[in-house]
Amino acid sequence: MMHPMKRLPSLDSLRAFEAAARHLSFTKAGDELHVTQSALSHRIKALEDELQVELFRRVTRALELTRDGEMLAQGVRRGLSEIARAVAALDHERASGPLRVSVLPSLAGRWLIPRLKRFRRLYPDVDVRIIADPHLVDLRAGAADMAVRFGRGPYPGLHAVRLMSDAVFPVCSPRLLTEIGPIDSPREITRFPLLHDAPTEHDASGSSWASWLAHVGAADLPCSDGLRFDDATLTLEAAANGLGLALARRSLVDHDLSSSRLVRVLPHEAPTVFSYHLLALPETMDNPNVALFCQWLLAEAGGGVPAASQDEAVPAPPPPAAPPRARSTRR
Repeated sequence: MMHPMKRLPSLDSLRAFEAAARHLSFTKAGDELHVTQSALSHRIKALEDELQVELFRRVTRALELTRDGEMLAQGVRRGLSEIARAVAALDHERASGPLRVSVLPSLAGRWLIPRLKRFRRLYPDVDVRIIADPHLVDLRAGAADMAVRFGRGPYPGLHAVRLMSDAVFPVCSPRLLTEIGPIDSPREITRFPLLHDAPTEHDASGSSWASWLAHVGAADLPCSDGLRFDDATLTLEAAANGLGLALARRSLVDHDLSSSRLVRVLPHEAPTVFSYHLLALPETMDNPNVALFCQWLLAEAGGGVPAASQDEAVPAPPPPAAPPRARSTRR
């Protein structure tokens, strides 16, 4: 039973609790809020002490909400949704500032930015701000209007549309291929020094050398040696500079292949486990510029498949308005 209180807990504490209740994991909630698992756990414990109730049951390798925790989670979720709806309504009414789009740096630089000229030509009055950040932004906190993310989903409480799938294949510089010579099978890649996009080795995206080798039937081949980089773009730049053989995502190498900065070493490719998704708060989809940009991105990617949302399925945005009628984000 919830005890009467003289004051409400802080919004930060309630947001931390809502994230933990949604994920049923302090680790995943901490990742979402950019705090450590330990800090998140201490914050929840402090909230329990403040409320004088137990919100979670700590069971083996899992969390469960108590009856009080479930009651509070429903209320906090409704409250945060109302706050986000009110902020979105203000933004919609004032139409001030640019459309803020959070994108992974690799996709921003190698896929989105080369296409933005076409959007500007169609909709010159719509200002767009690209936020290139490898970390997840908190859409509920108003950090961005929408996001493009490479993941598996689901995305609870968000409007989520699958933008495009991806695949990986080995590439290198033309000079390195000339020096080492062509190869005929995946088992010959050990003739090249290997380059690694380090985050993919642990993110289960299906973008690592180990996952590619497993897909092409060479899982026993050693692939752990070689230079490592913290970003896909750096890995591809290293390959273009002749440092070795990189595993490239198809979405990131169009220009490099067409300009012959990179060449495919083998035709073998493996589909990634992760796909690209467009994410926004459901109420944000009422903003015509958000719906417009989503529709344009889907067209650029060749279509999109709705991704099931745990809370609700939101229909795809309507077709974009004709260019002269595009609503400006400038005041």
